[in-house]
Amino acid sequence: MVSNSNRARIFADVVSVDAWHRSFDSECAVADLHADVIFQEARVGGEAASPVRFRLRLRRAEVVIVIPETETSLRVLKDSVARDALDTEVTSRTRVARKTAMSGEAGGSLSAAPSEIKGSLKAGANAGIEETRTEETETESTQKLIVATQSKTIDGHYRWQLSPTQGEHLHGRGWDAATEPRLKVEDRRSDRTKGISPTIHVEVRCKREDLIIEDLHVKDEARWKKYIGRPGFEKRMAAAESYIRSRLSEEGLEFGELNEDFADITIASVICDPT
Repeated sequence: MVSNSNRARIFADVVSVDAWHRSFDSECAVADLHADVIFQEARVGGEAASPVRFRLRLRRAEVVIVIPETETSLRVLKDSVARDALDTEVTSRTRVARKTAMSGEAGGSLSAAPSEIKGSLKAGANAGIEETRTEETETESTQKLIVATQSKTIDGHYRWQLSPTQGEHLHGRGWDAATEPRLKVEDRRSDRTKGISPTIHVEVRCKREDLIIEDLHVKDEARWKKYIGRPGFEKRMAAAESYIRSRLSEEGLEFGELNEDFADITIASVICDPT
């Protein structure tokens, strides 16, 4: 599907993907597969030839490890698959506030002896002191920007569905690619020094409804008027969808009907680099 796995793509700004594993050779039959996937906002259509420009972000996405059916020598070690959970670190602090107040009257009988009056005043003053202890608790938390939920596709490929923990769009990384590989792959060829090394793909997919298209602007209204009869926002959205469809097609990426909210879109695809 993709002739050149790691060339620059039109959607490289909205999602950047880098994937690698140790080369399979006589000394290495099992390798960790690392995938570095970064999400951010893309400003699309800046080139002069583009009929539209807009901002593009992803609401949700999934990272899929695809082992082609032809790569029969490869096997995923199931107990190595990253079963990600949301990591939260919580630190509690306690503040103590003291409040002292005088209440009641302190005094003594004038007919009493001076020592008795002094003792009476002291006792009355102590009786009028109220001490209130107030405790305040502060909680600090460090949370991942993206939560990853592991599952498998209908085709049996391992995937991680990504959702933002704050806001409505994905931003940043879902995991540390260097220290948190997605899984281990075993190459079961009897002689791994001969032939072509097997390939593994990493894809980023989403639904049409997960594309957040904002600040739409059609550069040449006249050009689109003869194709699109709908006014206002709908016309601009159709122009943006047409542009996205065209660029996905040029890159050899798969997509469904972009006017269907549940249409599947492969927004990035790379081949893992042996290192």
